Amino acid sequence: MYPNPSQPVAYPPYPGRPISRRPLGDRGPWWAQTLVSAGIALVFAVLYFAVEFAIYRFKLFDWWSFSGLSVLILLYVCVLGIWGRSTPQRILGPLVALGFLGLQRGLDGLFLVIGPDLYSGWTDAEFTTWFTVGNGLCLFGVAAGWSLARRRTFIAFLGIIPMVAVSGLGGWAEQSIRYPHSFLWASLLDTLVFFGLAVLAILCVWACDGLGLAIRGGRTRRQPGANAVGPYPQPTAPPPNQLGGWPPN
Repeated sequence: MYPNPSQPVAYPPYPGRPISRRPLGDRGPWWAQTLVSAGIALVFAVLYFAVEFAIYRFKLFDWWSFSGLSVLILLYVCVLGIWGRSTPQRILGPLVALGFLGLQRGLDGLFLVIGPDLYSGWTDAEFTTWFTVGNGLCLFGVAAGWSLARRRTFIAFLGIIPMVAVSGLGGWAEQSIRYPHSFLWASLLDTLVFFGLAVLAILCVWACDGLGLAIRGGRTRRQPGANAVGPYPQPTAPPPNQLGGWPPN
């Protein structure tokens, strides 16, 4: 039976594409993501302070110190794998962080294994250079891993230049501080200095990322039509006064 040519033809809707699930790190408004990021930083600051206090208070140097900080690094890498904004960022961020932080752990392990055979006859300047490089690698690994996992635009990569400067100068400043003799205050000062420098390095990338978002927001975006349903265009029905259907007259 042929359809009535004087009546509009009702077309079935096209099937929509399945909606992909957004990663956990890209859900919610910006202020909620900021609060979660701040909470993550606070948790790691408390854990870092606890490890440093235990090291100073109970003289847990050598492999105890190495193991405690290594566990924190592995935990940080796992968090980056969860809190990244996209699947590639959830892979790249942890890998970069693990690479630089693993290199820093390797230098510390070499220092512990070889011991006096490594630094016998070193001057104060050589010790300063060694610890500056180690601290700088740690700062850069933390900041680079977080920035790659959380960035939104490619302009954020411009922030790597000041990040390197902050990490290098921060690594030198961190080992140059004269810490108090109190176990509590020495641990607290070490925590504040390290996390303050890490946040400053991350903010360098964040500022460039904000510039990229401002440029992106100024562009004209195409908006779907009022009658658009789903990702496919819907065919319009012919007006009643227009003959249609089959067979043609």
